[in-house]
Amino acid sequence: MKLEARAKINWSLDITGVREDGYHLMDMLMQPVSLCDDLDLLPADGITLETSGYPAIKADEKNLALRAANLLRETFHPNIGCAMRLHKRIPVGAGMGGGSADAAAVLYGLNILWDLG
Repeated sequence: MKLEARAKINWSLDITGVREDGYHLMDMLMQPVSLCDDLDLLPADGITLETSGYPAIKADEKNLALRAANLLRETFHPNIGCAMRLHKRIPVGAGMGGGSADAAAVLYGLNILWDLG
């Protein structure tokens, strides 16, 4: 399965408070853009992640895409795993939501691949 994890630009972002669970309340104006990371998901025995592109990122326990896949697998216990290939184009640390977009694309794709409903 091939997916695009799209970037976004925040034109304004204000923290307006903190929720009871510790997450921030935000007032923001954002715009999606065409820049994206490419994500390939293939059925496999375990969970693996290969990364390529620029900027180079590690496929370690801090990677949000890998963390999302592992958490989903621990929660739903599908009969298969997933080999993931992530090609980065969204700049890291630029506030364009690259890591979050990658994690969201993984959750979306694995929901389909693993037929989680």
